[in-house]
Amino acid sequence: MNLNRLFTFIITICASQLLLSAPSKALKCENHFKSMNNIWYKAQLPGLQPMTVHKNTKKSYSHPVLEQIRAQSQEAISNGRRSEAVVQDFKPLSDLIPNNLSEDQETLIYARAKEIEENQGKPASLSFLLNELFSEPGNELGSAPASLVRPRVALDENEERGRVVLYIEELWSDLVKQSPLSSEGSLIPLPYPSLVPGDRFQESYYWDTFFTIKALISTGRLELAAMQVENFLYLIAHYGLVPNGARTYYLSRSQPPLLASMIRLVSDAYIEKGFQPEISQWLKEKALPLVKSDYENFWMNPETRYDETTGLNHHWDSETIPRPERHGADDDSKIGINPQHTRAGAEFAKDFTDTVEGEYGNTAGVLLNAVLYKLEVDMADLYQMIDESGNSNYFSGQAEKRKSSMNRYLWSDEDRTFYDYNLRTSQPFKYTIADTYATLWAGVATTEQGRSLATRLPILERDGGLMSSDLASGKQWDAPFMWAPLMYFAVEGLINYGFTEDGRRLAEKYLMTVDNTFMELGYLIEKMDAETAGVPQEDGEKYETQRGFLWTNGVYLYFLIDVLKFQLNEFKRIQSPLLKKALEKLDNINPEISSHFLQMPFEEQNFRTLFALVKAESWRVYPRGSPPASNTPEIAEDLRRHIIENAPPSYAISDLGAREFYWFYGNSLHGLLIFIENSLRSEFIAEHMTEDSSRKLKMFLGNAFNESNFPGLGDLGISDERALEILDETLDEISWDKIVAIAKVFISEEIHEDRVREWLEAKAKEAKLTSQELRLLRQGFNESGRTGSYCCQDSSGCPLCPNNLHFRNRQ
Repeated sequence: MNLNRLFTFIITICASQLLLSAPSKALKCENHFKSMNNIWYKAQLPGLQPMTVHKNTKKSYSHPVLEQIRAQSQEAISNGRRSEAVVQDFKPLSDLIPNNLSEDQETLIYARAKEIEENQGKPASLSFLLNELFSEPGNELGSAPASLVRPRVALDENEERGRVVLYIEELWSDLVKQSPLSSEGSLIPLPYPSLVPGDRFQESYYWDTFFTIKALISTGRLELAAMQVENFLYLIAHYGLVPNGARTYYLSRSQPPLLASMIRLVSDAYIEKGFQPEISQWLKEKALPLVKSDYENFWMNPETRYDETTGLNHHWDSETIPRPERHGADDDSKIGINPQHTRAGAEFAKDFTDTVEGEYGNTAGVLLNAVLYKLEVDMADLYQMIDESGNSNYFSGQAEKRKSSMNRYLWSDEDRTFYDYNLRTSQPFKYTIADTYATLWAGVATTEQGRSLATRLPILERDGGLMSSDLASGKQWDAPFMWAPLMYFAVEGLINYGFTEDGRRLAEKYLMTVDNTFMELGYLIEKMDAETAGVPQEDGEKYETQRGFLWTNGVYLYFLIDVLKFQLNEFKRIQSPLLKKALEKLDNINPEISSHFLQMPFEEQNFRTLFALVKAESWRVYPRGSPPASNTPEIAEDLRRHIIENAPPSYAISDLGAREFYWFYGNSLHGLLIFIENSLRSEFIAEHMTEDSSRKLKMFLGNAFNESNFPGLGDLGISDERALEILDETLDEISWDKIVAIAKVFISEEIHEDRVREWLEAKAKEAKLTSQELRLLRQGFNESGRTGSYCCQDSSGCPLCPNNLHFRNRQ
């Protein structure tokens, strides 16, 4: 069998025992992998049917050109010349697919690159090689089946939190992805649809997924939760570990091992549904043998992650080079005491913190050992469930040993708390960390220790929740940042030990902070600021806070439903006679659309779904280049009126609301002005307007008019004065080039031409354009006339040209 070199830690176990009997023991180790592969195919959780995917062991990130680009970019960024870097973020490089080129083709490409380097410099040459030698991976991950991601629940009695719940329910379609059968890049295909965190992170991640399992089960998505468990078991069977993420460059490290806890949650949910025999068989034949293998061969290996002296575990990574997926602002030689320690810090899952002073690989962490204690307890209980007392007793014994070791090395009698422990110096890292509450979640703390930890909450607790640590280092897992995983452990742990009021208070603070960030941004993010109870301030020295976001969504729903006991309802069905009338008319055009739409819930998802279906069927109320279809204006009016009268205010004033009106009215300025005139200006909407929503609308209008041509405008049907009022009221915060783009559309369509010219010149004077610039402005309009070219011949100086840097820089 051709073993992946990333499994050398297992070969090392065998090799360390090899004397004269080496050949037979090596064969035994090889057979172990074969048996693990076979185990995965023995049984699946009830109702699941996996795809057959191909194992991927390609390490595409090691290509010499990519290494040169990383080195050049790292040097430029580190020396304050960020603009000279070929790339700012190294992770996309690691996901590229090498082009299938012949030797002659590569020779020509490298020759051309040498010419470019001589004439334009090394960065330009590297950019050329990047474009010629590699292809973007494209959308390797496809959409998951609609049955898995459709909205299921709503919160009706709380308007603000109802909007957050709606956002989360809509976002499953973006955060649940279907794997391809194989990958030519770094993606590891998985047999079931997988959860992805969002934004920069478009692959399955180990511990990120755990914090969503309870939310999935609570909202009727047990099947999706079960699929994540099966995916992780597949990874153990085929790769020997659950990697950090489903990319081949993560195969040298894992994350805190939470799979046993996932198995327990999913098993309990299936048993409640009457699947006791099926679950017992699945546990016995598949799940428990694979998790036990991961525990014994990966985590308890004394050559890598287990310290025999203390009986505690630490993180480790076999690779000694900087992480291929790092952001350009990260210097792995400085984050940890060396790149290998930095990689261990990524397995630590708190990437990064200064509370362990760069010694990630030498740290017996409170979090890791609490999670391993929970694994041992869960495995003992699960083996007891299937009457395997030998294995149950083994894991119970392992848990007791770990508990004793944690009390001896991690607990401080003086400070009455747990600390991370430096295995090199045999001294604790004396920083207060939110990880310590994972000991309550795992149940490893004594009653007295739990009481002491509860009294220490004020050290980290702020208005928005728990800070990650009491050290303000600038690292994102230190003060003042708050993260969903640590809040999850703290809230559930405190409640488990009887400190229900403390747990519920922290849960409420977390929900409030998420609500605040959603109101400010319109989406959820991966971390927040505990001190301000809002959006964290970025310093530009790490990747930006990511939007999405899987564990934020999962923990929000868990706290809302299971901790604070909010009652969520099923989505309501359509009751509006007006909308039904419009849909009956729509039947004449496409019965499938209206039939499908009638089954959708009456919430913001209604409108989004209808518009998406209409767009997908290439039907427009005002089709481009053709007269309106029969009955369509009446349908449009009915639907428009229905949305104005019935849509939640948050929808009508949102970027989404404006965008869908824009599409519905034929991608036209007409549609946007109808939206502004009839929605935004109505009393119903105006009374709900906030400064933030007004800003978002203006931003959307600016983005919408980046294009140069908007056919199908038709007669606006509003007065010159009202058109200019609309422009003035909505465009004050939009950059100059976008103002010009909008004005061009008016003029090219002979709509309020003279008045708009005057208005635009007034705006130009406000922008303090020079007389020459004003002349070019007038010249641009005069020469473009109504031909649709919208540009004069002098593209370097014409303010109408999108590539006019002078005007863009002015803004």
